[in-house]
Amino acid sequence: MKNNISISLITTCKGRLRYLKKVLPSWLKLDYDNYDIIIVDYDDPDGTEDYIKKNKKFLLENSKAKDIKVVKVNNKPFFNLNDARNRGIAASDSELIFMIDSDIRIRDKRILKKINRDYRNGIIFWSNLPVFNSNYREIVEYYSLDFKIEIKYPSVLPFLPVKRDITGTACFFKKYWERCGRYDIEINREGYGFDDREFYLRYLNYIFYNYFVGKIEDKKEFSEKLDNFVNLTKTFNLGVFYEIPNTLSERGKFYPKGQRDSNVGNRKYISLFFERFYKKIYYNRKLKNETFEFLKDYKSVAKSDFAKQNQWFLPFFYYIYATRKWGEKNLNGAILFFQRSIKVNKLRNPFLKNLRIKSFFQIYFVKKYLKEVEDRKYLKRVIKEILSLKRKDKGHYGLLINAYFELKDYENFIKYSKIALKRKNFSSDFKFSIMFKLAVVYKEIKRDNKYFI
Repeated sequence: MKNNISISLITTCKGRLRYLKKVLPSWLKLDYDNYDIIIVDYDDPDGTEDYIKKNKKFLLENSKAKDIKVVKVNNKPFFNLNDARNRGIAASDSELIFMIDSDIRIRDKRILKKINRDYRNGIIFWSNLPVFNSNYREIVEYYSLDFKIEIKYPSVLPFLPVKRDITGTACFFKKYWERCGRYDIEINREGYGFDDREFYLRYLNYIFYNYFVGKIEDKKEFSEKLDNFVNLTKTFNLGVFYEIPNTLSERGKFYPKGQRDSNVGNRKYISLFFERFYKKIYYNRKLKNETFEFLKDYKSVAKSDFAKQNQWFLPFFYYIYATRKWGEKNLNGAILFFQRSIKVNKLRNPFLKNLRIKSFFQIYFVKKYLKEVEDRKYLKRVIKEILSLKRKDKGHYGLLINAYFELKDYENFIKYSKIALKRKNFSSDFKFSIMFKLAVVYKEIKRDNKYFI
């Protein structure tokens, strides 16, 4: 135990006890001898504190976890995720904090051992977000497209999460959490979204500028230090975590006005971070008054070491980058990057397979709605790719049905719509959208329609 760094797994719970019960066994099976679990009962109506107290002895039986602690927070009718996170971390005596949501199962029981090994090799941050920096022109432009931010000075830039629903899963040092200002509770006054990424930005840039930079003699050295610093971060493997399926309405249940997602509003906190950050950091005089010229020698994301070592990244990056180009109404750019996402996507990973199918579909819609061209070959590729799958989920049926609808192949549209309507695990909202389209189709082909009310 003396040789292993202490780690606290910390989660928050408000109306999520039924999910916590499903994932907690996987946390207790971790093969590591210096960790504990801290659960923040944030005025939880489900009675999380009572459940843990009642079952604590049984839960810890045959587990290497030292303890399961509960931090009880009373008189909080509305949920503030960052406030709950801060309270849990404050209650920890460990050096490393492993934040994890209460609906995330851990599949790799050796994950803490791997983190301990990485720690001894100098790693300071583990997350679901690839970390880049301002040497990468595409990433700088991405921040401009997504957050309307001009990156003025060298910065460390956490990129978009591969698995959106586990963005909050990350491991970091408690001492730097404290020094960089903790999680910002103002972000979660109305809802959630970007709350974790804003903290990661502060955490990483605080460490870089206060502990890593030192005296910089020239811009080339600064660029090299940025690259070296990024190598001190680690991205979790895709298969380490599994999210127990749940709905957006459940997540937003305890926010004011039932707000489910405040991503748009919380983009301002990312912008505010940079505004404050530029005022606070101190530069060598040589750098202070000069423009950010070393970007001219930027590294392409496609040629980066990260992309070479993580084959899933490029298709994902191109797809996300394409959607931002689309949002900017750069149609040719959007089509180009969707095509690149398809071209480099040669792996059989289900996540990447879905990305490939979506890229075909997106190209069709960019051309149809913004270029007024119905290039149906992309719809046919969508259909071909989906029909080749042995297992089809709700998303696959949605794309397949929409593709047949766009092609006006009503026979197959009706066939697969009826199959989807019989699936018990598909949501009622999804089935309603299918029924609505069925009604439209039946009206157009003048057949009796039981879907009209």
